[in-house]
Amino acid sequence: MTLPQIQKIWYETNIDGVSIISWSTYFITSCVWLLYGIFHKNIPIIFTNFLWILANGMIVMGILVHGS
Repeated sequence: MTLPQIQKIWYETNIDGVSIISWSTYFITSCVWLLYGIFHKNIPIIFTNFLWILANGMIVMGILVHGS
């Protein structure tokens, strides 16, 4: 679901039906999980949530850039 949203936003510059609230929540949740992984020194959680932060961040930034 995330990769098609990135394509839709960045390549087609279409943000119809994409919620800034939902994707911001996903982004913040990934940040919290990353901090949890760092605190507990759990490499799989750190790696996975780092990737989610990149993906969710691209979507949130795309919504902000193309949302005018």
